[in-house]
Amino acid sequence: MIIRPSRFALLAALPLLATAACGDREPERAETEAASPASDEASRLRQSIESATFTPPASDEGEAADGETSGDQGSDASTDRGGAVEGELPEDARPEPAMVRAQILLDRTRFSPGIIDGLGGENTRQAIAAFQEANDLEVTGELSAAVFEQLTSGDSNRVLTDYTITEEDAAGPFIGELPEDMEDLGDLETVGYADAREALAEKFHMSEALLDALNPGVDFGRAGQTIVVASTGPAELDGEVARIVVNKNESSVRAFDADGELLAFYPATIGSGETPSPSRHPHGAGRRAGAQLHL
Repeated sequence: MIIRPSRFALLAALPLLATAACGDREPERAETEAASPASDEASRLRQSIESATFTPPASDEGEAADGETSGDQGSDASTDRGGAVEGELPEDARPEPAMVRAQILLDRTRFSPGIIDGLGGENTRQAIAAFQEANDLEVTGELSAAVFEQLTSGDSNRVLTDYTITEEDAAGPFIGELPEDMEDLGDLETVGYADAREALAEKFHMSEALLDALNPGVDFGRAGQTIVVASTGPAELDGEVARIVVNKNESSVRAFDADGELLAFYPATIGSGETPSPSRHPHGAGRRAGAQLHL
């Protein structure tokens, strides 16, 4: 006798078969969604930053017909490149992995380059010069093999880390676009961050352009997302500060210990044309320093 399966048994099995079929297709769909060119590029950028080694800059011998060189255009051209770069990054504003790594390590040793952007500029030059001074290296202000070796040998930890956006990060309050006119700016009740993206970039000492490059397509205003950021060090200094020198000409602040060892360097905005900062301590300290204020 031939036993045929019950019609009801077949009907009961259909949902299980459908579920199994969907399950077979799910990994394929997830794999397709994950294959994003922007995400792949961000992943490669992260890996290249972590493994970056020093490479001497290209020679300036290949001078272009219009007089421009193929190398660095100098501090004047790069000073203002540390801010946000909207839209697709131009070729000369793409972060250099070795420079990103060096800037983060400088930041962690308390020789701050200001904004970590992978582009360099005047603040980075001054930070490198201060680091060279503190480590008995030739003071040039240029990133060299000796500087890179000193930075990486003293700190072999990863320079980038994962960070999960918190409710507090996303909550603000944010004030949107800031007015350009100073009087209009003065009328604001408070001068805060424009949005969560700007606040997070500031929190990790990064340019918004570098934050975007490492986290393409991320909604920085949504809590719970994990993003890639610079791994900055603790706020405290290793030594005890005995003296602070504010240099108006250099727009910098230096911290020294009791033995005169340089502990930290920070770029700083010191006064303005309308409200200039003093060049001398009110009690006479720093009288020989000219544009320096010793505290």
